[in-house]
Amino acid sequence: MKWDSKWVGIGTGFQLGNLLVNKDLTLDITTIEDAQKKYIFLPEFHFRLGQKKYIDIDYNYGFIMPSAYPTLYSRSSIGSGFGLSDNYSLRLGRIWNLETNYIAAEALIAKNLGINMMYVLKEDKFQFQKDNSSGKLILSLNYRFGYKSN
Repeated sequence: MKWDSKWVGIGTGFQLGNLLVNKDLTLDITTIEDAQKKYIFLPEFHFRLGQKKYIDIDYNYGFIMPSAYPTLYSRSSIGSGFGLSDNYSLRLGRIWNLETNYIAAEALIAKNLGINMMYVLKEDKFQFQKDNSSGKLILSLNYRFGYKSN
Protein backbone atom coordinates (compact mmCIF):
# COMPACT_ATOMS: atom_id res chain seq x y z
CA MET A 1 0.00 0.00 0.00
CA LYS A 2 1.41 3.39 -1.01
CA TRP A 3 0.26 6.92 -0.30
CA ASP A 4 1.50 9.76 -2.51
CA SER A 5 1.09 13.49 -2.13
CA LYS A 6 2.72 16.18 -4.24
CA TRP A 7 5.90 16.35 -2.11
CA VAL A 8 6.01 13.12 -0.07
CA GLY A 9 5.26 9.48 -0.76
CA ILE A 10 5.31 6.62 1.73
CA GLY A 11 4.45 2.99 1.46
CA THR A 12 4.54 -0.27 3.29
CA GLY A 13 3.65 -3.83 2.51
CA PHE A 14 4.83 -7.38 2.67
CA GLN A 15 5.21 -10.51 0.63
CA LEU A 16 4.01 -13.87 1.92
CA GLY A 17 4.94 -17.21 0.45
CA ASN A 18 7.87 -19.43 -0.39
CA LEU A 19 10.36 -16.63 -1.04
CA LEU A 20 13.98 -17.23 -2.00
CA VAL A 21 15.98 -14.21 -0.87
CA ASN A 22 19.76 -14.16 -0.71
CA LYS A 23 21.16 -11.91 2.01
CA ASP A 24 24.91 -12.10 1.35
CA LEU A 25 26.78 -9.57 -0.75
CA THR A 26 29.08 -12.21 -2.21
CA LEU A 27 28.30 -15.63 -3.54
CA ASP A 28 30.86 -18.35 -2.98
CA ILE A 29 31.05 -21.84 -1.55
CA THR A 30 30.51 -20.56 2.01
CA THR A 31 27.36 -18.54 1.20
CA ILE A 32 25.58 -20.63 -1.45
CA GLU A 33 23.30 -22.22 1.16
CA ASP A 34 21.95 -18.79 2.18
CA ALA A 35 20.82 -18.23 -1.42
CA GLN A 36 18.68 -21.36 -1.14
CA LYS A 37 16.87 -20.43 2.10
CA LYS A 38 13.13 -19.93 1.96
CA TYR A 39 11.46 -17.08 3.80
CA ILE A 40 7.75 -16.83 4.57
CA PHE A 41 7.56 -13.06 5.22
CA LEU A 42 9.38 -10.17 3.49
CA PRO A 43 8.57 -6.62 4.64
CA GLU A 44 8.49 -3.74 2.15
CA PHE A 45 9.01 0.00 2.72
CA HIS A 46 9.00 3.01 0.40
CA PHE A 47 9.80 6.70 0.98
CA ARG A 48 9.86 9.55 -1.58
CA LEU A 49 10.68 13.24 -1.14
CA GLY A 50 10.15 15.81 -3.90
CA GLN A 51 7.78 16.27 -6.81
CA LYS A 52 7.86 13.31 -9.20
CA LYS A 53 6.90 15.61 -12.05
CA TYR A 54 10.14 17.60 -11.64
CA ILE A 55 12.71 15.91 -9.40
CA ASP A 56 12.56 13.53 -6.43
CA ILE A 57 14.62 11.09 -4.40
CA ASP A 58 13.34 7.80 -3.06
CA TYR A 59 14.28 4.71 -1.08
CA ASN A 60 12.74 1.25 -1.48
CA TYR A 61 13.18 -1.92 0.54
CA GLY A 62 11.37 -4.70 -1.27
CA PHE A 63 8.65 -3.70 -3.78
CA ILE A 64 10.31 -5.65 -6.59
CA MET A 65 9.51 -9.28 -5.87
CA PRO A 66 9.89 -11.68 -7.47
CA SER A 67 13.36 -10.47 -8.29
CA ALA A 68 16.15 -11.54 -10.55
CA TYR A 69 18.95 -13.36 -8.71
CA PRO A 70 20.64 -11.95 -6.70
CA THR A 71 17.67 -10.35 -4.94
CA LEU A 72 17.24 -6.61 -5.47
CA TYR A 73 15.78 -5.51 -2.18
CA SER A 74 17.43 -2.27 -1.00
CA ARG A 75 17.69 0.61 -3.44
CA SER A 76 17.55 4.39 -3.68
CA SER A 77 17.36 6.74 -6.65
CA ILE A 78 16.95 10.23 -7.99
CA GLY A 79 14.47 10.75 -10.80
CA SER A 80 12.48 13.19 -12.85
CA GLY A 81 9.31 13.32 -14.92
CA PHE A 82 10.89 16.24 -16.86
CA GLY A 83 7.86 18.40 -16.14
CA LEU A 84 5.55 16.10 -18.11
CA SER A 85 3.56 14.33 -15.39
CA ASP A 86 3.78 12.37 -12.14
CA ASN A 87 3.01 9.30 -14.27
CA TYR A 88 6.41 9.23 -16.01
CA SER A 89 9.87 9.01 -14.53
CA LEU A 90 13.46 8.39 -15.57
CA ARG A 91 15.62 7.33 -12.61
CA LEU A 92 19.29 6.76 -11.78
CA GLY A 93 19.88 4.78 -8.62
CA ARG A 94 21.93 2.49 -6.45
CA ILE A 95 21.11 -1.07 -5.36
CA TRP A 96 22.72 -1.11 -1.93
CA ASN A 97 22.70 -4.83 -1.21
CA LEU A 98 24.44 -5.54 -4.56
CA GLU A 99 26.71 -2.47 -4.53
CA THR A 100 25.82 -1.57 -8.12
CA ASN A 101 23.90 1.13 -9.99
CA TYR A 102 20.81 1.04 -12.19
CA ILE A 103 18.79 3.11 -14.66
CA ALA A 104 15.00 2.83 -14.67
CA ALA A 105 12.04 4.26 -16.58
CA GLU A 106 8.41 4.04 -15.54
CA ALA A 107 5.18 5.12 -17.20
CA LEU A 108 1.44 4.81 -16.83
CA ILE A 109 0.31 3.15 -20.09
CA ALA A 110 -3.41 2.90 -19.33
CA LYS A 111 -5.71 4.34 -16.66
CA ASN A 112 -4.40 2.05 -13.90
CA LEU A 113 -1.73 0.01 -15.69
CA GLY A 114 1.93 0.91 -15.26
CA ILE A 115 5.15 -0.38 -16.77
CA ASN A 116 8.63 -0.24 -15.28
CA MET A 117 11.89 -1.08 -17.04
CA MET A 118 15.12 -1.30 -15.05
CA TYR A 119 18.63 -1.94 -16.33
CA VAL A 120 21.01 -3.12 -13.61
CA LEU A 121 24.55 -2.22 -14.61
CA LYS A 122 27.27 -4.85 -14.95
CA GLU A 123 28.27 -6.60 -11.73
CA ASP A 124 30.94 -9.33 -11.68
CA LYS A 125 31.11 -10.46 -8.06
CA PHE A 126 28.25 -12.99 -8.38
CA GLN A 127 29.77 -14.98 -11.24
CA PHE A 128 30.68 -18.59 -10.48
CA GLN A 129 32.90 -18.74 -13.53
CA LYS A 130 35.20 -15.94 -14.58
CA ASP A 131 33.41 -15.23 -17.85
CA ASN A 132 32.32 -11.72 -18.77
CA SER A 133 29.01 -10.79 -17.23
CA SER A 134 26.60 -8.20 -18.49
CA GLY A 135 23.85 -6.15 -16.89
CA LYS A 136 20.28 -7.27 -16.33
CA LEU A 137 17.11 -5.88 -17.87
CA ILE A 138 14.05 -6.18 -15.64
CA LEU A 139 10.56 -5.48 -16.97
CA SER A 140 7.54 -5.28 -14.69
CA LEU A 141 3.87 -4.45 -15.10
CA ASN A 142 1.72 -3.23 -12.23
CA TYR A 143 -1.93 -2.54 -11.63
CA ARG A 144 -2.72 0.45 -9.43
CA PHE A 145 -5.84 -0.20 -7.37
CA GLY A 146 -7.75 3.02 -6.70
CA TYR A 147 -5.08 5.12 -8.43
CA LYS A 148 -6.16 8.51 -9.76
CA SER A 149 -3.99 10.36 -12.24
CA ASN A 150 -3.14 13.99 -11.43
